[in-house]
Amino acid sequence: GLLRMVVYYKATFLTIFGMSLLGAGIPLNIKAAGAGGWRGRDAFAQAVTCSASCLIWASLALAKLLHRHATNLRVHRTKAFIQAVGSAVSLLPLLSTKTSDMECLCLIVAVGQVMEMTQYWLCCRCCLC
Repeated sequence: GLLRMVVYYKATFLTIFGMSLLGAGIPLNIKAAGAGGWRGRDAFAQAVTCSASCLIWASLALAKLLHRHATNLRVHRTKAFIQAVGSAVSLLPLLSTKTSDMECLCLIVAVGQVMEMTQYWLCCRCCLC
């Protein structure tokens, strides 16, 4: 109903906001990594980048749960669950005070790649069902 539609649009807003934050956080991480080398660390840059990635994947998971599945409900819910896991994994660099900016960037890029690969793989599996 109306509530579901409002929450869906708020989730979409959060996705766009997260993308904007990621666009700000990655250059901050790159600059810090360039200045400090492989072990360079800027806690603010990492917080922005990790939080942005977390927000993107969490909002995409929420948006997925708020719309109807196309063909297979189990695959649909699995995709949302995997996105939620990606959201949590995005925050891992914030648990350590020793994670460098370069390591943070590599993890965020890897999370994005794994999320996309997983979504497409599940889509292909769904079409075969």
